[in-house]
Amino acid sequence: MLRALRENTKTIIWVTVAAFILSLFFVFGDMLRKKAKDQGIAKVGKTKISRQEFNNMYTRILNYQRDYNTEITPAQTKKMLEDALNVVVENEILRQLSKESKIEVSDSEMIVGIRSNPAFQGPTGFDRNRYEQFLARRGDTPGTFEKLYKDELLIFKMKYLVFDFYTTSALENEYYFLISNERASGEGINLNLEKFYDQVEYTDKDLKSFYEKNKQDYFIKKRVKVEYYYVPIMPSEEDKVDATERLTKIREQALAGEDFAELAKIYSEGPSAPKGGDLGWFGEGQTVPVFEKAAFSLKIGEISEIVETRYGLHIIKMEERKMEKGKKVFHCRHILLKVEASEETKETVFNFADELAEDLKKVDDFEKIKGKYPDINRAETDYYTEDQPPFPQLKQAFDLAEDEKVDFPIPVSGGYLVYKLMDIKPEYFTEFEKVKEEIKLRFLHKASVKHAEIKAKEIFDSIKDSDKDFNLEEFSKESGFEYFKTNPFISGNPISLETEKATEEPISLTGSDTFSKEFYLSEDFKISGPYEYADGFIIGRIIKRKLHSEKDLEKEFASLDYFSRYMNQVAGQGFYQEFITNKKKEIGVESYLKEYMKESYGEETEEEE
Repeated sequence: MLRALRENTKTIIWVTVAAFILSLFFVFGDMLRKKAKDQGIAKVGKTKISRQEFNNMYTRILNYQRDYNTEITPAQTKKMLEDALNVVVENEILRQLSKESKIEVSDSEMIVGIRSNPAFQGPTGFDRNRYEQFLARRGDTPGTFEKLYKDELLIFKMKYLVFDFYTTSALENEYYFLISNERASGEGINLNLEKFYDQVEYTDKDLKSFYEKNKQDYFIKKRVKVEYYYVPIMPSEEDKVDATERLTKIREQALAGEDFAELAKIYSEGPSAPKGGDLGWFGEGQTVPVFEKAAFSLKIGEISEIVETRYGLHIIKMEERKMEKGKKVFHCRHILLKVEASEETKETVFNFADELAEDLKKVDDFEKIKGKYPDINRAETDYYTEDQPPFPQLKQAFDLAEDEKVDFPIPVSGGYLVYKLMDIKPEYFTEFEKVKEEIKLRFLHKASVKHAEIKAKEIFDSIKDSDKDFNLEEFSKESGFEYFKTNPFISGNPISLETEKATEEPISLTGSDTFSKEFYLSEDFKISGPYEYADGFIIGRIIKRKLHSEKDLEKEFASLDYFSRYMNQVAGQGFYQEFITNKKKEIGVESYLKEYMKESYGEETEEEE
């Protein structure tokens, strides 16, 4: 197998490098530090995995989880620690496999990857200064960074070599494609739970008991309402001097007759630079007003003065103009130089935002201080909970002390956010009497399942051996239950019912995806069931199928090709997991996670195998 892996190395293309580079800034951080000597978190064969490597991996997983969860439970912490251990053990297995199979990452691969990273690009390509500034902010040298980059890239390469080793056959792909695309239609009897509500006996005591058991469903979380202000970081006039001087010289070159498109390719910092600054055709209202006004005033071939927008500084060349559907449209090129605020400007804006925050603490109405902040707009939120803030930064309002109303300025994209707490609605449980009717319906729904199931089995037993000519619609009317026909459905997908009018939304059977595969595979016109879904039971049969022919497959070649690639990914993932599991057994893994958790969290926590 290792020989095969070496031979397959040539099939790894640079898309894997690109994918790795995209995650670069999420990977590096504290990992770019020398590993401290420690007793380790695990041994893979004879190789020790340091706690430093493990802690770095855990931090990455934890930071990812914090983007989605306001609170991390002990159970989630345990799961994340186990996940971190699994990843670092897996990485070490891949390192050992690379040595055994003599697969490496060359210096040229490493250099190409770094030099092609968008974060390190300047106006003319790779910018060494940007690269070194990036490393300096993290306190690292190029040597340290490149060594770690090489290691991560090696792991990435090994992972995809194993993925690529296993592929599904054309026959497998075609079979699963057919199952995933052929549709069936059915008919049947719908035993909706509401039909059985009158068979359920209950008292107020039963409803109150149900409420107590499900009381958490009626818990209303703490909610807050805030007013907020966005203070943008705008470059100062001093910040614009360098870009203005550079763009003035570029404009002089263009006026002197140099090719505007070529100048744009060399100097422009906008996304249209590779196309020579070509913005295509646009009409009124399709770009920012100041840019539009300057562009529309130009004659064909004319080059504008320097135009400032929120994107930076531009010069514009008018290429063509015409009338389209009675409106003027224009074809322009432009050269854009971005202007970034200096550290001094950022500090000035922060101080301004901080001053606003201090003033808000002293007044009960922004109007009283608006004269001091004429360009700052106020907005307010509706009431929101901690897990559903209007935007992530406002989650911090729940961390304010009881006697606080205003927070420090919060860094956000392009500026600072200042907010003031307006009102708090404390958490509480909705009283039983206020939700009694809802409780009653939930109680009846749950209690009626048993009655419906007994009746469904009784009906099924009475008609299960019926032949093709059996009139299921007539039988359903006689038994007092709803007759239905399904819309065409795919095996394993939810089932919806036909409606009387084409304009009506189809009725979806919630939970039907759990049995639609079994229903789909039942013999045509053979009664099957009963099948349970969220609101009852159905008994039915397949009455029509739309099968694929060879011609259909030829027509859907592109879809089949895409599906085949998807199947290979699924199969590759499964093969990879099985491969890693076997390698763990073969090499031998000794874990010290239990001791680590006891030491760090002061409690016994069993590890999962």
